[in-house]
Amino acid sequence: MATRTKLNVAMVVASVMMFLNIFSHALGIPLEAQIALEVGVFVPLGLIFFLLKRLKAEGANRGIPRPVPSEEKQTPEIRGRKPLLIVWGGTVIMSLAAPLWLPITGSTLTLRLNFVVGLVTAAIVSCIFLWRLFRRPKLF
Repeated sequence: MATRTKLNVAMVVASVMMFLNIFSHALGIPLEAQIALEVGVFVPLGLIFFLLKRLKAEGANRGIPRPVPSEEKQTPEIRGRKPLLIVWGGTVIMSLAAPLWLPITGSTLTLRLNFVVGLVTAAIVSCIFLWRLFRRPKLF
């Protein structure tokens, strides 16, 4: 199996395990299985980092120059900025929607506290992404 295929499978497995862990209360998953999901998610996550490193090494070893389309001629800083902004926006939207999805996960907080949890999560995520954006050289 190719490295990219292994990477995709590891990402899907990690995502499914996290999804099952988050909604374990609503799905009626027993406590022992929840603990196994919490601990077991680190296996595919570690595999993801290992496979990303291997994929990068394979790309460097290939050494075959390929023609670069005009839209890919941007600097790596600019190319890496757009996906970062998209993930940031999606994460902030998801965290602000916490009053809608937190009760499904089994949270017993009030609507006001669910909203506060969403705001705090959005603030923390924004701080992390802003730090990452401004740490990159020549973005703005």
